[in-house]
Amino acid sequence: MGKVTSFSLNGYQLRFYSNDHRPPHFHATKGQDWEIRIFIETTTRNHLHYKIKWSNLNTRQPARQSLKTLAKLVSEYRLELLEEWEIKVAKIGSSQG
Repeated sequence: MGKVTSFSLNGYQLRFYSNDHRPPHFHATKGQDWEIRIFIETTTRNHLHYKIKWSNLNTRQPARQSLKTLAKLVSEYRLELLEEWEIKVAKIGSSQG
């Protein structure tokens, strides 16, 4: 597991899982509220492409403002995130074959 270092967001854990699958993505967790998988290449500044991995029954999905902030950051740091994904995920998986 590798921490996302391209950017950080207070109150969130952002990480790549080693040996994860394509397409390039990372995981964002907000405490015990939820964890989402964020797709780097298909996120735009106005739309966060994500899937909920799990969520607390009381917090079924991230707040709209959280999604907006994450979409903006992913768009701004897309190249850095893709480079990180290649180093922390893709190369690990390819070295085991």
